[in-house]
Amino acid sequence: REAEQRKIVVGTEKANVAVQDRIKQLEDDKRKLAEERERRQQEAEKRRQADEATRLKKLELAEREREARRLVVKEQREKEAAEQRRQQEEERRRTEDEAR
Repeated sequence: REAEQRKIVVGTEKANVAVQDRIKQLEDDKRKLAEERERRQQEAEKRRQADEATRLKKLELAEREREARRLVVKEQREKEAAEQRRQQEEERRRTEDEAR
């Protein structure tokens, strides 16, 4: 009878140890999953920030290109206007010379 009770106690203790080991393993797995989730979230945030920085750089570049085109067009118009004034002045002088 005592031997049976001892067997039961030993078996119960072994079962308790096994349960505690399993609990520790599950807690460790849970911690590892939480760490992995945090790492992935940080990576996703870094990617999001890098994408946003790239988007802003592209917008800035496009704005600079628009400004450069605007300046080129303005300069071309000014040249055309100056050439037109020069031709008109030349034509006016020619007309005056012919009139003399």
